[in-house]
Amino acid sequence: MLLVTAVAMNALLPPRDWAYQADAGAAASVWASNLYFAFEKIDYFGSASESNVYLHTWSLGVEEQFYLVWPFLILLLLRRSIPFSKRKLVWGMAVVLMASLLACAWTTQVSARHAFYLMPLRAWQFASGALACMLAWTLVRYRTKREGNWLAQALGACGVVLVLAALLFIDSGTPYPGGWSVLPTLGTACLLLAASAGKSFATRVLSLAPMQAIGKLSYSWYLWHWPVLVLGAVLFPAPGLMGRVLLVIAALAIAIVSYHFVERPIRRNDALVQEPRRFILASLLLMLAFVVVFSRWGAAAGAGSSMRTTGNAEPPSKAAAGGVPIIYRMGCDDWYHSDQLAPCVFGPESAPMTAVAVGDSIGLQWFPAYARVFAPPRWRLIVLTKSSCPMVDSPIFNPRIGREFTECESWRNKALDYIAEVRPNIVIMGTTHAAGFTQEAWVGGTARVLSRVAPFSNEVRIMRSTPILPFNGPTCVWSHRERAGGAPAGEACSASAADRLNDEVASWLQKAASGWKNVGVIDLNADVCPGGECSAERDGVLVFRDTQHLTAEYAEGLSNRLRAELGNVMEARNE
Repeated sequence: MLLVTAVAMNALLPPRDWAYQADAGAAASVWASNLYFAFEKIDYFGSASESNVYLHTWSLGVEEQFYLVWPFLILLLLRRSIPFSKRKLVWGMAVVLMASLLACAWTTQVSARHAFYLMPLRAWQFASGALACMLAWTLVRYRTKREGNWLAQALGACGVVLVLAALLFIDSGTPYPGGWSVLPTLGTACLLLAASAGKSFATRVLSLAPMQAIGKLSYSWYLWHWPVLVLGAVLFPAPGLMGRVLLVIAALAIAIVSYHFVERPIRRNDALVQEPRRFILASLLLMLAFVVVFSRWGAAAGAGSSMRTTGNAEPPSKAAAGGVPIIYRMGCDDWYHSDQLAPCVFGPESAPMTAVAVGDSIGLQWFPAYARVFAPPRWRLIVLTKSSCPMVDSPIFNPRIGREFTECESWRNKALDYIAEVRPNIVIMGTTHAAGFTQEAWVGGTARVLSRVAPFSNEVRIMRSTPILPFNGPTCVWSHRERAGGAPAGEACSASAADRLNDEVASWLQKAASGWKNVGVIDLNADVCPGGECSAERDGVLVFRDTQHLTAEYAEGLSNRLRAELGNVMEARNE
C-alpha cells in the first residue's frame, strides 16, 4: 500500500504536496504516523491532514504501539500470581480503562488532536476489549447453564443502537474522542458480548457469509480505502456521493487482489513459523528501506518547492501574487496560538483617510485589492485578521484544533475596541459563510458586532463570502495539465457556484446590516464565478489557491470592481 500509493501520488499530486506526503509515509513505515500527525506543526494555509494519503495509518500506529506495551502490562499485573489470577487482571484493566478515559476526556478539551492520535489516551479502548474478553468467559458459562437468549438479544440491540447513535450524532463539530468515543467503543463491546451470551438477531446478521467475507477483507479494505478516496478525488474532481461510493468499491476490488496475492500468502507461509528470524530481519530491513526512500524523496521535494520570500515592496499585494497575501508572512495573524491583536499598517500616519480591513482569512483574501484601492499617500490601510475567526459575536467550535475557539472571542473584542479608538473612514468586514452558525447567530451576532463598529466609522461594508470549490483548485489544474500535455484545465476544474447556505447567509447579513444607514454588503461573487460557474483557472490565472481562498493575483485583478462598488464612499471624510 505504501509503495503503490507513493507511485500513484507521484503521478497525480503536484510537487508542492510531495514533501508532506513523504514525511507521513516515512512515519507510517515504522508504525509511527500517529505521532507524526499528533505533533506536526499545523499551518492554517498548509496541507490539511485530511488530504494526506497516509492519514488512515494513524490507527495502525496506535495499535502497534499498544501491542508493544500490552505484554509487559499483563506481566506486571500477574507477577507472582500463580496460579493465574483473573480477578487481578480484571482490576488492572479497569484501572487502565478509567485512568486513560479520564485523561482522554480532559485532553480532548485542551488539545483534541493529541487526545485523538496518542496511544496512552486511547489505551482505555483496548482495555475495554480486554474486559469484554474476560467477561465473555463468564457469559459462556452462564449460557451453558441457563436456557433462553434474552441477555444476548439485549446486548445485541444495545450494541446496534450505540453504534448507530455514534454514526448519527458524531460529526465534524463534535469534540472527539472525549466522552463521545464511549458510544462506538461500548457498542462494539456489547456486540462482542452478545455473541458469547447466546444467539441474537444482531449476531445472526453479523454471522452471515457476506458479512464474514467483508470481515476477512476488512484489514486490506481499510488499507486501500483512504488513498483511493484522496487520489480518486484528484482524477475526478467533485465526485459526489455516487462517485465516492464507486471509489470505495474500487478500493474493495484492490483489497481483494492484495488479500489473495499478498496478505494471505504471507500469513500462511510455513517459513514464518519455521524461520521467524529471517522474516523479522527482512521486515526490519524493508521498514528501514521505506524510511530512507520516503525521507530522501520528501527532502528533495521540499527543496524543490520552497518559495522565495520577498520583502515589503510596494505595492504590498505584489509580494504574494498568485498565492497567500503578504499579511500572513508579516505576522498579522496568529490563528489559534494566542488572542494577541497585531495590526499591520500600510501607508503614512499623515494620510487624510483611514480604512480598516477586519475578519478571517476569507475576508482578508481581498487584501491585494484593498491595497490597490486604499493606496498611499491618500489612504492609510490597517489590517486586523485572525484565521477561522468570524466577525460574528457567537462562540465557535474549530474542528482543526478540536475545541471551542476561545482565542477568537477575546481577539474579536480587542479588534472592535481598537476600531472604536481609531475611528476610521471605512471598515470592511469579511467572514466565511461556512462558519456553522444558525440564522439567529448570524443575524444577532453580526448585529452585535456592527453595534460596536458602525457608530465609530463613517461607512461599514461587509464582503460577501465567496463560493467554495468541491476540490482543491491548484491540485486539479496541475493534475489536468500533466495528463493533458499542458492544456488549460477549463471545464475539467470547474463547478457550479450554486450554494444555498451562501445565499441564506448573504440574506441574513443584509438583515443584520439593515439597522444602520452607513452599513452595506458588497457582493463580487458574479466576478469570481461568472455565469454561476466557478473555475480553478481563468485565462491562465489561478482563481483559487485551495478549495475556498482566492489567489492574491486574482483578487488584485478585481480591485477596480471593488472600487466601483465602493463608489462615493471613497470620497468620504472624517467628521
